[in-house]
Formats: sequence, structure tokens, C-alpha cells
Amino acid sequence: MTKFYTKSDIVWLPNKQLKLPTTGEVVSYVSPSSELKRVADNSWKEKWQQKVGVETAKKISQKAKQTGTHTHTQIETSRETKLAEWEQAYSVVTREVFCWHKLSDGRYLIGFADAVVSEIDNPDNHYVVDFKTASKPKKLEWISDYMQQVSVYAPMLANAYGFKFTGAQIVILIHSEDKPQVFTLDRQTIKLNFKLFQKRTNIRLAL
Repeated sequence: MTKFYTKSDIVWLPNKQLKLPTTGEVVSYVSPSSELKRVADNSWKEKWQQKVGVETAKKISQKAKQTGTHTHTQIETSRETKLAEWEQAYSVVTREVFCWHKLSDGRYLIGFADAVVSEIDNPDNHYVVDFKTASKPKKLEWISDYMQQVSVYAPMLANAYGFKFTGAQIVILIHSEDKPQVFTLDRQTIKLNFKLFQKRTNIRLAL
């Protein structure tokens, strides 16, 4: 039986270091989400702050953050109900599974996939799943970072645990909807977004 490493297996250390659960080695790390934030184009934010004023922008941002936190809390309380139909089609293999890959500079790219699931009707078909929350439905063009993140998880998990993935899913729990919004990525789409991630972040992964 495959041994999966989860958040409870990780020893976190100061200065963005951790102990690898496989060897106990202390390593420095970055994550796909932190790297995508690093290279994000925030020019729109600077223009917006100049337009409305810095103090007004701060107040609007703080209010939006509070609203977002409240919405997230409300969604989490109804999580089981929103996912009920989706869960009828999938069996959870593991949750919050750790994935890692050593980079050429000695650091590790690490992450936690929210879940690995298999189709109930076709147990050999596995998917990496990333859960998100939102106040309203998303358009495909709005979730490019989500797609790139989960497309990095898939090959990292395959390399670490020997899985062959049928695809990946981004499952978005929406405040005003009873059912989640599900974006499914096939292998070709994962390959494309994997390449986009490497190009944007200048991180090369030999996977």
C-alpha cells in the first residue's frame, strides 16, 4: 500500500525550511502558489490605487478581505451539502497529500494537493483535486493560476507516489450555489499549464 505524506508528517522550520519526511533532511523550499504570486502582474493595482487614493484603496481592500473571510466561513459550514453530488462519483484516496521536487539550485518545490480521488465506476482513473471557494462562479480565463498550480501538483505527485493521473480538477465551492463549479483538466491541458508555469516562474522541473 502506498505511503502518503500529509501535513501532519511535515516538520516546519524557520526561514522557509522543513524536514523532508522521507529522509529527515533539512531543506529550503518554495511553493507553486508563492512563485505564481512572485511573478504576478500587479500593475492594475498600482493604477487603481493612484485613481482612488492610497487610503481609500486600503479601506476597500480591508473590507473586501473581511467579506471574503466571512464568505469562506459560510461556504465551509455547508461544504458537505455542496459536495454531496460530486462525492457520489469519486472516492477519496488521500487528502492534503505532500508533494516535492528538488530544483537545480538545491531548493525544493513543495505543495499540498487537497485530495487525490479515483472514479467510483473506474477506480484506475485518478485525479488531483484542488478545492477553492468563491462568492460567484468563475470564468475559465480567470483561473489560469489555479490551473497552473494543480498542473504542477499532478506530475510531482506522480513522481513521488507512482500515480498515473487521468487528469486534474479544480472544484470551486460558490457561496450562492448548491453545487460546486468543476473544471476538469485532461493530460494535454495539464502538460500545457505545466509548461506555462515553468515559463512564467523560470523554474525548471525535470518531471
